Amino acid sequence: MAVTAASSSERRGWQGLLRAHLDLWFSSFHPGSMQHDALALTAALRKTFVNMNLARVRLDELGRMSLSDSGTEVWMSTSAKYEPFYRWLEKILTTVETYTDTDRLVRRADTNHGRESGGVG
Repeated sequence: MAVTAASSSERRGWQGLLRAHLDLWFSSFHPGSMQHDALALTAALRKTFVNMNLARVRLDELGRMSLSDSGTEVWMSTSAKYEPFYRWLEKILTTVETYTDTDRLVRRADTNHGRESGGVG
């Protein structure tokens, strides 16, 4: 399942911010997305869609990561529960709760290129 512009509606908080970001993505680049970044976000939100295990990794001189017994221990995703994730994301993006502050913030960012008005820069 891909998320498309037709499946988004206005929301409060981070849902509204995600919706605004998706609307900009859909209008500027591509009409749909498989939402790998949103899936990664759910790991940070401690949702249960991404399975994580401890692994030892190292980075080479070009920044490529590989498993290494002598590497640094990190939490690494091992699998994802895509269908429950897609159902959750669709619900988050389509449940109705009207809000306008997100639109105001997006307009301010577009107008000021992310700078607060009246600031130096």
